[in-house]
Amino acid sequence: MRATRLVCVRYLFTGTDLDILSVGLACGFTSASSFSRAFRQHFGKTPRQVREG
Repeated sequence: MRATRLVCVRYLFTGTDLDILSVGLACGFTSASSFSRAFRQHFGKTPRQVREG
């Protein structure tokens, strides 16, 4: 389930200009902290680092 959410995140990060929190919520994460933690564990960077990068 988490892997599916993170596929959604990657799609929305590259295909839209939604803000970071909106991407996490749209992909089924219930809070900014749970989204950020899962993202960092999977991609090795924070959502902000990827967005700014």
